[in-house]
Amino acid sequence: MLVVWEVTTDQPHTVELELALSGRETVRVDGRTVVDAVKWGLRSEHRLSVGPAPAALTVTAGLSLQPKTELRVDGRVVAPVRRVGPEASGVSPVNLAVGLLAGLGGAALGKYAGVNLLIVGVAGVLCAGLARVVLPQGRRGFAIPLGVMGGHAGWMALGLLMVGPTGALLDLAVMGGAGLWLALAPGLGPVLLLTGFEAFGVAVNGHAIIGFPLGSPEHRALSLHLALRLGAVFTAWAAWAEWRRSA
Repeated sequence: MLVVWEVTTDQPHTVELELALSGRETVRVDGRTVVDAVKWGLRSEHRLSVGPAPAALTVTAGLSLQPKTELRVDGRVVAPVRRVGPEASGVSPVNLAVGLLAGLGGAALGKYAGVNLLIVGVAGVLCAGLARVVLPQGRRGFAIPLGVMGGHAGWMALGLLMVGPTGALLDLAVMGGAGLWLALAPGLGPVLLLTGFEAFGVAVNGHAIIGFPLGSPEHRALSLHLALRLGAVFTAWAAWAEWRRSA
């Protein structure tokens, strides 16, 4: 999505906000990228200068497909002169369809998994929000896979507290290491490590789920494990690909 404003202070200026489906935001003033951005979870706020007048660009739903945007100059809201949808701003119809299908799949999984997904969701949002605040501008696209892994890890950690040590200790160790590696030194290595380990986890959980009837607590939990493992791999590769394009 691309939003364009025209501002006149001492001279005409063009302010642009480009938002990718991954949540990565690029702000440009007169064609030059602005990097002084502060983020809090799904809310992001860019503070920039347009000529002698201060301007604050605020995105109140940074991870949504249709974010609400606002540009203020000297406290006055400036209306955009152009707003381009996801398809025209470089997001293909295929990617948009994948996003919509993922949303529908998540809703169906939430209904099936029940309270387990609520625990995952709370932990995941907290981890993703922290990552968006801590990571530098060029790495903030990795907040989504880190959020998926954080939600999965938080759910398993809660299970460990309730039932004691289990095989989930290996999951927590590998996901923690891969997530830390991905945050501190993004590259192909941590993505491959995560992919290999999650593929092993999918094989183990996939074999186990066959032994439980549909609708049983074990089947619900294993279904969520499988979805989270696949989601972590998919979002990690997507974030890595975007990071490579912008590097």
